Amino acid sequence: MVIRTADAQFQAQSAWVHKLRSVVCKAGYCPKTIDYLVQHEQAYQQELAFIANPPADVEIVQIFAGKKLHSKLLGSTDSDLRHDHKIGVAAGKAYLEQQNAFESNALNAINQADISEFSEAEYAHSPQTQSARLWTEAQLQAIEQEEVEQKEVTQQEEHQQLAPRELVAQRTLPP
Repeated sequence: MVIRTADAQFQAQSAWVHKLRSVVCKAGYCPKTIDYLVQHEQAYQQELAFIANPPADVEIVQIFAGKKLHSKLLGSTDSDLRHDHKIGVAAGKAYLEQQNAFESNALNAINQADISEFSEAEYAHSPQTQSARLWTEAQLQAIEQEEVEQKEVTQQEEHQQLAPRELVAQRTLPP
């Protein structure tokens, strides 16, 4: 499962990084930031190649955000990251709900069909169906737990931002 931060057609276009590197690094000194950007570009290209041509026994499911993300490669604000996290969680939930709907539709099809070899009960209790249901439930629980943890982090950050103001107010107030 791959949660993508850009749409399926996006291809990293970073010729500018290589041009900048050739200009800046001529003197024999290359800032770590340039090396980091080049390394990031190479890793990203390798990831795209793997997604495009996975091994025969691997199925890659890609989930894309429904809205444009705010974060950038470098210099994203906490607000940008929180926004993108919420968008990613929503995309993950939508995918899981789609999978649940698919399973529900399959059960309905079995209910409507006259299949004597494979009853609804046999389908509902089959290892594949139970495995898919357990996986979906586990994913939803993980997402809910992550949301709780993110909310706690946000509350802690807000409390830390308020604490210095409260100290200043306490120092300025007469006893």
